[in-house]
Amino acid sequence: MRRRPDPAPRPRLDPSFPVHPLLAAAYPVVFLFAANAADQVTLSPLWPPLIVAIASAAVAFVALWLLLRDPWRAGLVVTVLVTLFLWYGHAWNLTGTIFGSQVPLIVAWIGAAVGGVILAVRAGGWRRPASAFLNLVTAVLVVFNAAEIAAYSLGTAAAVTAPSGSASLDSSESLSQPDIYYLIFDRYGSGENLVSHYGYDNS
Repeated sequence: MRRRPDPAPRPRLDPSFPVHPLLAAAYPVVFLFAANAADQVTLSPLWPPLIVAIASAAVAFVALWLLLRDPWRAGLVVTVLVTLFLWYGHAWNLTGTIFGSQVPLIVAWIGAAVGGVILAVRAGGWRRPASAFLNLVTAVLVVFNAAEIAAYSLGTAAAVTAPSGSASLDSSESLSQPDIYYLIFDRYGSGENLVSHYGYDNS
């Protein structure tokens, strides 16, 4: 009786396979949208920059994977470059008052990029654990901000669709009432403009 060959082992999902370049590219976009969710009506402004950021990171990752023949080193390089590129503006907002010029920050950013790329390209056995750690961290950051966006969107939709509960006004009663206008000025004109345009002396 012939022995059946052992079934081929099923491929297992490697938690260290670099997904962090895509998540690192998505995080600043999702974070910015979550921070300004109160000013948004729909989610449509989120998708174009999010798609561009993820697609750009994916193209760079595949290209470096083919060049370096190592997805973990390629992922580390892309994450370093994407993080520095997308967070430069935030770094300048924090340090602009200290430096007064962007030159020191640009020099520091170039040094960090060069050092990070060299370290990633020469990464040894630690590149897999580092990649797994970055996968976890970036996933938590993206999911946390995405949950904030989802919660706010659901709350806004519920507020819009919920009945107001207010009684309708009787048109006959409203016709007898005086009209009331609220004038809310965004800014106040200068004294010179008030005199020249409206003939009003505000002194």
